[in-house]
Amino acid sequence: MRNEREVIAHHESAHCIASYILGCQPLMMTIDFPPRVEHAICDDAKSVAAVLYAGPAAATRSGGHTSLAGSVDMEMLMHVVSRLPTEVAEGIPRMARDLVDEHWTEIEELARVILLHGTLQGDVLARELARICKASSRELRVTL
Repeated sequence: MRNEREVIAHHESAHCIASYILGCQPLMMTIDFPPRVEHAICDDAKSVAAVLYAGPAAATRSGGHTSLAGSVDMEMLMHVVSRLPTEVAEGIPRMARDLVDEHWTEIEELARVILLHGTLQGDVLARELARICKASSRELRVTL
């Protein structure tokens, strides 16, 4: 079983990898208080919703007890999802879980790196994401 900091690292790494894959350009990630990922403004509500849901999906997969209930992620997710058609919004959890499953290798590697550094930002984060995603044996794909 992973400790709380490891679960947080997987949670934030999933947000960051999803943001990178979906074109939302992550700018900073930290597992220090408060843990978060900041990314460029992304106008695609479906992508933003998937990025928000990916964190809790990864925390669950990593063995953590992180839930959306009462979280900042949930508050933002509800705001974003309210702009989507119901049938699209209902598919977001499955899409995010699939993204996490498909890119778990990358999420685990970024979690390992962020556990060493605590915070990554700017060019350093961009280089790490390019390295991790390029090193992946799978081509980065996403179906929205």
